[in-house]
Amino acid sequence: MLSSRRFIRLFWSLPLLFAVVPFPLLAAEGTAHLTFQKAVPRLDNQQVYIIKNGDTIARIVRRLGRAAPPYSDIRQQNPHIPDLNRIYPGQKLILTREQIGIAGDAAKISNYTAKKGDSIARIIISELSAKPAEQVKMLRSIKQLNPDVTNFNKIYPGQILKIPRNPDAGDSDQLARSTPTKSADDEKTPVLPFAEKYLSIIRHVVEQLNGTVLISGNYYIPLPESGQVTVDCATIPVVELGDGTTILLDFAGRLPDDLARIIQSHWKNYHLVKVVSSRGIASVLQEIIVSSPSFKMVKIETPLSFDDVPQVKLSLDWLITRKGLSESKPSSQLGLIVAAEKSQLLPSSSIVEYVKKKGINVCQILGDKVQAYTPLPAESTPLPQLKGTTNDELLYNLFVYLGLEPLRDREVNIFDSRKDGFDLAIKAEYLVKSGGKTLLITKNKLPPQFSEKLKQEGITPFYLAPGATKISMLEGVLTALAIPSQFAVFSLPPLQEKSRVHVSFAALKIAGERSSSYLVDYDMDKQIYELLAVHWKLNIIGY
Repeated sequence: MLSSRRFIRLFWSLPLLFAVVPFPLLAAEGTAHLTFQKAVPRLDNQQVYIIKNGDTIARIVRRLGRAAPPYSDIRQQNPHIPDLNRIYPGQKLILTREQIGIAGDAAKISNYTAKKGDSIARIIISELSAKPAEQVKMLRSIKQLNPDVTNFNKIYPGQILKIPRNPDAGDSDQLARSTPTKSADDEKTPVLPFAEKYLSIIRHVVEQLNGTVLISGNYYIPLPESGQVTVDCATIPVVELGDGTTILLDFAGRLPDDLARIIQSHWKNYHLVKVVSSRGIASVLQEIIVSSPSFKMVKIETPLSFDDVPQVKLSLDWLITRKGLSESKPSSQLGLIVAAEKSQLLPSSSIVEYVKKKGINVCQILGDKVQAYTPLPAESTPLPQLKGTTNDELLYNLFVYLGLEPLRDREVNIFDSRKDGFDLAIKAEYLVKSGGKTLLITKNKLPPQFSEKLKQEGITPFYLAPGATKISMLEGVLTALAIPSQFAVFSLPPLQEKSRVHVSFAALKIAGERSSSYLVDYDMDKQIYELLAVHWKLNIIGY
């Protein structure tokens, strides 16, 4: 007669197609295996668990690990919950915690009370004396030991954390979940090069969707009436999306389809994705995403457009978004760019920040690596302005910008008594000389004979009409001074060139000896200004 404190491990035989034999995967870290185990229930030591947002029975069982009761016990002790596949925050779940395995784990775990100024990094380095090679594994272990802590970047004085007690080097990952020991054959296991590369990309994408990827310890999947399946995460990584969807990643393509059907027959939110080197990363990500009822991943055939002034067009390869969200509500989406060479990436990190403000996080994948970007400094150079509350002030600032010397409030003689028999002079708002030409700007409209007389003297009159628009005034003055200019809509880079980003903007282009200037009469997003001015070297000025 078996004791209620013992587990019976049931290994299914190969002819039944359900056996899972050891095989290599990510590295020689442990023998890959799944274990079907059935626990003999015990009805003492019950506790009440209050269900939280995002909980599923499978996740609760995974947190308890080997201490979890079998699914049949959970169902038997919770008749008030008719469907364990549908549980809601605030419901009370009665659980029987098995004591088998707890004592052994507890011997390796201690409670640590956080002090003022503590951080996870300081605890790992100072309290646990972890070597640099062990620190990442130690962090994963602490996260697994403290599933109720949602943000490890913020810990508070007095907060109690479970931490490994005097762990051996490289053993920290084994403290939170029971992990198989290595055999001599494991050390000869060949590494699958593509697996770790794909996994790093998958982890980045999943974390952008507020999910997690488990790559160490054991993962427990309860099976009604059959006990539970134990998955070695070092061999079969497990993806958990924020909506409760769980995906097993089979990088060797050897897990039988029958196993997936058995699990899915009990848990509709569990899926198996087989990953082989012949599959592209986009194909793998798409299969992971479509496993979830909450997300969709679509191929982007035409560029996405943002704003009208200036207009920004962005070419993505894929877009991951939530299903059923109202268009009126801003939602965080994930855009994917899968590039074979650097020229196919976004030209500047400024466009990444710009699109992020519009609700799309961009993940760029070059070959087998996710490309990081450097955020712009908080204090970036603003769009320079030709200040002027009135048209004549704006003109004066334009002349100064162009390197001219405008003379204000000057009297100009039109008729001279020595030649014409009488004297007549007019007051000019500005008198400007450029390239052998002299421009007289006045707010009073001159009679035709006065204008002709000035032209005979080599002076071009320009009437500063009170109702004139800024653009017509600027164009008229530049034309009178014979300075090449053009008002048009410009696109960078030219639309015929292949680029991930195109920016179209209306501007008055003024040709200079060395470079041209682009005058715009609207505000411009600082990221777009940085893209045009810093990356594409355009001289842009507001007025």
